[in-house]
Amino acid sequence: MAELGPAELVLTAAVARRHYLHHRSKVEIAEELGISRFKVARMLDAAREMGLVRIEIVRQGTLDLDLSAHLLQEVVTARDVIGLPWSRTVHAVVGALESLPPVEVVQLTGAIVLPDFDSSAVDIVRRASRLADGTSRVFYAPFVARRRRQRRGAAAPAACGGGPGPGVIGHDRGRRDRGVGARGVHDPRPPRGRGAG
Repeated sequence: MAELGPAELVLTAAVARRHYLHHRSKVEIAEELGISRFKVARMLDAAREMGLVRIEIVRQGTLDLDLSAHLLQEVVTARDVIGLPWSRTVHAVVGALESLPPVEVVQLTGAIVLPDFDSSAVDIVRRASRLADGTSRVFYAPFVARRRRQRRGAAAPAACGGGPGPGVIGHDRGRRDRGVGARGVHDPRPPRGRGAG
């Protein structure tokens, strides 16, 4: 982009200020300054390209636990099966729950022990199950399996109603499965290291 002269730079800044700070439309700015709306659009693009205008999207605050818990309580029905992984966020949301309809709660991930955090996937599932006065399906397996044999024989499929191999949450007609927080399987090793276990 060619450098702007002083007059063009001042005009570009004025256009940007009117548009972004005073919420004026391109047509309004064009009429006020006696230029075309296309020139206004080009000037706004130029202002962003040269760094005169920066747009930043900032996440405000933290997770609203009460709102998240309320939403979960609102969407879950007695026909659902809830799948819960381990995470600090899921732990906090389940801790903020006041009640749940009678549902089956299924553990989705193995356990992980952190020195500064006293919770596991089993704890989260049991708490949600107590609130629901429902059943829970838990398994005792590590969050990360270091050897191929451990990954193949993981307890998760048995806990979810299946045998060895991919697990399926016990699905009945008329029931809906809901997973909260995470989806998929994470293998922390780089792609070249997989299969060497």
